This record gives sequence, C-alpha cells and structure tokens, in this order.
Amino acid sequence: MTIVFENYLNAYINITMKNKKNINGFIKNHSALFWYIKKSKQTKISLNLLIETILNYGTLDDVRELFKLLGFKNVADIFFKTIKNNYRCNYLPPVKNFFTLFFKKCVRSAFIYKFYLCH
Repeated sequence: MTIVFENYLNAYINITMKNKKNINGFIKNHSALFWYIKKSKQTKISLNLLIETILNYGTLDDVRELFKLLGFKNVADIFFKTIKNNYRCNYLPPVKNFFTLFFKKCVRSAFIYKFYLCH
C-alpha cells in the first residue's frame, strides 16, 4: 500500500510541475465548482480533488478539457488509485460506476486494468 501511495505522489508531482500554469487556469475557469475553498487556496488543491470535483460536478465539456489537460491515462490512473485504496474516495455512486465502466472500456492499458481492477 505504501508503494502505491508513493507512486501516486510521484505522478502528482510530475503532472503538476509540467502543467502548473494550465492547471491553475483550469481551476480559475471552473472556480464555481470550488466555491467552498478560499480563492487564494484554490490553485493549491491536489489533482485528486480536482479530478474528483470535475467528474462529480463538471459538465461533459469540463471532463473533456480535464482529459486534454492531464491526459486520459493520468486521469484514469488517479481515479482507479483513489477508488482502489479508498483514499478520500468521495465519488458519487453513479459517477463512480459510470467512470469505472468508461475507463475499463476505453483505457487499453493492460497494466491499469490488471493492477487496479484485478487485485
């Protein structure tokens, strides 16, 4: 379990360093979804919270934009790690079910399917 969490943090750091400006712009454009977080702290949210909020409450266009920004595989990877480890898993049940089926169908990587769904 520790190894998975370390890998999650490494993925978080790599993505954030690479796209920090774009992620901050995305958060500012969708600040209404983060109404409960102070404006000054919105750009400091984790990718896990960003993905969870957009998948739970965003529109289809928001989800598409998230995939373009972070990459489809990265979003799927963080989603599966979250639901697998119950690490702050606050996905709405219909959203969790839909995206589990969606990512399982669309992500062709055997590694993600084997590692996160079969173990």
